[in-house]
Amino acid sequence: MPTQMTIFQVASQFALCIAATILYARRLSRRNGFHIRAIVAGAVAIAACAAAIAAGYTLYPTLTDDPSFFMAIVMFAVVVAALTGFVLFLWDASPWTAFFCASSGYLIQSIVLGLDRILHITGIVQVPFSEDGVIPVGDVLSLLACTIAVFALFYWFVARRLERSVLLTVRNPVMAASIAIAMAVTLVFDLAIKDIMVFELPWRYSIVLVVIYLVVCIFILIAEYEILYNQHLQADVATIERAMAEQEHQFELSRETVDAINRRVHDIRHHVAKLLAGEDAPADVSKETLREVVREISIYDAAVKTGNASLDVVLTEKGLLCRRDGITLSSVADGAALAFMTAADIYTLVGTALDNAIDAVQTIEDGSRRSISFNLRSQMGMASLSVENYFAGELELVDGLPLNRGIGMEKILTVVERYGGTLICSIRDRVFHLDALIPQG
Repeated sequence: MPTQMTIFQVASQFALCIAATILYARRLSRRNGFHIRAIVAGAVAIAACAAAIAAGYTLYPTLTDDPSFFMAIVMFAVVVAALTGFVLFLWDASPWTAFFCASSGYLIQSIVLGLDRILHITGIVQVPFSEDGVIPVGDVLSLLACTIAVFALFYWFVARRLERSVLLTVRNPVMAASIAIAMAVTLVFDLAIKDIMVFELPWRYSIVLVVIYLVVCIFILIAEYEILYNQHLQADVATIERAMAEQEHQFELSRETVDAINRRVHDIRHHVAKLLAGEDAPADVSKETLREVVREISIYDAAVKTGNASLDVVLTEKGLLCRRDGITLSSVADGAALAFMTAADIYTLVGTALDNAIDAVQTIEDGSRRSISFNLRSQMGMASLSVENYFAGELELVDGLPLNRGIGMEKILTVVERYGGTLICSIRDRVFHLDALIPQG
């Protein structure tokens, strides 16, 4: 009959694997009936844990004359496969994404157990031997402390930055195969260390082996993270390049459209002025009606003049959109500040920043907060651009940029960095501030 200690070791390992996997998978879209599925998955996990304990699942196989070492490899592989199925059952993800979450979860629990092992080897945690297999309180507290420390660090530096769109880019079979090979190496290494420790080597050798194992696990986690983000960045770069090419075409269309509207409105206004001055006005149209027409079309004839033709087009176009939607756009702009920048980049930078602000303000019902402020000036050899707007809902910033930034923010960042500038976002009193400093040289 399994002892309390055996039950604790196996159950804690199962729980750690599941909890660590959830840290990755929680960003994915949940499947329909998620809570019911979670209850079913929990019941299956408990049953599997009980079956593993009853079947003699052990954390300490041997390399000597029995097949327990190879059986342990098979059982650990089954655990990773089961975690992959767990992710697929609860979240809408590809098999590659599910395997990525499962393998990362396994590595995290390995780091927790490795750190706990170091505490025991060095004597920082001293647990008296129990012949009846009762769970020592020191073991529980040690494992709990290691779990909290590792999970907190992982969440702060990785999990909270991990976006759903990034996870969904895991579709490369070669990447999955590489992760599987790395997992196999760490698995065999882990089992070998557990077996070697049975021979009671000097503690310094055990420490070295465990530290190397921890370094390998951490390295693989970092490598997975870097590969994942590199793939995501490559996809983003391709998307941004297509979007910027389309935006350059859109800029030409917008410039032609604004010019055509201004010419036509100018002609209409002068034609109406002639009718007001003469006696040949239509009998069924009063002069007051004609004056109202002049007032209405004047807003389309009031093109922005900043000294930069490209910036004029952008501000005029976005100003018309704001007037249409009842949004106040206040702009103070020195067009000469962006004279060094191409027309397409001006349209991308300023147009996208204002589009993002318009999208944020449109969700606000309070008319006094439906406003956007745009400022552009030269300052000590730098172009200083600032956009401020109210926003609704929640918005989290990480390192001066929105945590879940979309393609629009990526396009702005691409243009700013292309000219060697910096982009910083901040939030004060429910107002979103976007500030860019770009060298003019």
